[in-house]
Amino acid sequence: MFDVLKPRIWKDGRDGKHNSPWELADIKRPVLLVSRVYAFKNDHRTVGDDPVILKELKSEALSPFLSLHKCGITRSPYRLITVQTASGMAYVEVESLKGQM
Repeated sequence: MFDVLKPRIWKDGRDGKHNSPWELADIKRPVLLVSRVYAFKNDHRTVGDDPVILKELKSEALSPFLSLHKCGITRSPYRLITVQTASGMAYVEVESLKGQM
């Protein structure tokens, strides 16, 4: 599918601090996201610069997690937060509820 990309490294924590897996927040258990890093074969473009790759990524199935700039969260706590805050619960109360779970 992405024949313009070559695999580089795994973010699996083998080299200590630098290539650590992403820690995702979840309600029931700790979740680590071990990901693969790719680079373009022939030049220095980024995935965000390539419309073909962006189109392919948008057509993928719904991911079981949300990955943000500095944190990640699985869909389970995301649903809890959105449902509870939509019903009027304050973020502090949602955090307390999550802690009790």
